[in-house]
Amino acid sequence: MAISRRHNRLLTVGRSIIRRPCGRRKIDLYPDMRGLVLALNSSALFVGIAMGGAFAGCVSTRWGLEALPLASIGLSALAWVALTLTVPRGARGVPKPFC
Repeated sequence: MAISRRHNRLLTVGRSIIRRPCGRRKIDLYPDMRGLVLALNSSALFVGIAMGGAFAGCVSTRWGLEALPLASIGLSALAWVALTLTVPRGARGVPKPFC
């Protein structure tokens, strides 16, 4: 299945919205170890890709392909909760901007 240019642009915009602030946040947490932090981030990204494939294989084997969207929504919700709990808070409890 070929991806049209329009969809490719949407994917690029979506990736740049998420990845840049997250990378900047990690650098801001450990500015003196920027190279190591970015290298570990890349490694974690590839480990996540591998674990996602393994997870999808387990879900599809046990409950079928129809369960994959629900399982993905569940994992996305867990990731959102983890991100929400780790966002730095300001003096009044308001999340600080990433950049």
